[in-house]
Amino acid sequence: MTPTLFANQLYPTLREMLERFSQTFELFSSRSGLFNGRTITIGMSDDFELAMGSDMVELAKRIPTCTRLRFVQTNSVLVEEMLLSRSIDLAVTSGGTRSDSVCSVEVGSGNYGCLIDPNTFGTADWNLETYVDRGHILVSSGGYYGLVDEILSSLGKKRRVLVSTSHFSAIPALLTGTNALTTIPRHAAAAITKFSALKLLEPPIRFPNYPVNLSWRNYSRKDPVLLELIEIFSSNLKSCLFESAGN
Repeated sequence: MTPTLFANQLYPTLREMLERFSQTFELFSSRSGLFNGRTITIGMSDDFELAMGSDMVELAKRIPTCTRLRFVQTNSVLVEEMLLSRSIDLAVTSGGTRSDSVCSVEVGSGNYGCLIDPNTFGTADWNLETYVDRGHILVSSGGYYGLVDEILSSLGKKRRVLVSTSHFSAIPALLTGTNALTTIPRHAAAAITKFSALKLLEPPIRFPNYPVNLSWRNYSRKDPVLLELIEIFSSNLKSCLFESAGN
């Protein structure tokens, strides 16, 4: 279901009314017995969930009124709509947002790494030719073409994609026992090596860094619980990201 034109026209006025309701509830939020805690819904792709999810849970424990977190899938294309529709409260994505109704802060930067099964891949001749000749597993929300293909094309090279999946968590099952490889965000690759036998290798091609952003609705600044969580995440997610990436 999507809002009609009439609903979108009503939304700015209704938003002000909803904010007043929120302010009213906040006035009583400290009264004993009224609220036992909050569930905060955070949107992010599963590469960030693998790399930082457990750290985010521990950070949220610093706020007594935030009793639990809920992680749901989002990406840079969907994040604005999910925030503005209140499907999520916060988001961690690669890149920022454009809407004036959404605030965003860069909490770190990322790059890429390769994963292989060291028992079946063999790394004696790890170079660009090996990288191109071996089969690739692509993690993508759609299609069989990505950043790797763009860079290889600029070098006059082309890779062979064996399978495409939308789930980073599927990588161990798809790679183990094969001589294939995958190129994914370094923080996700490092996290996967912690619970699998896969090995992280430096790619034989150079990738540009990309920003990692924390985003929220700009009228969340009136929500004390979200404000405190945003401050904690803004200060700590960079170190969580770098630690998971092995930097």
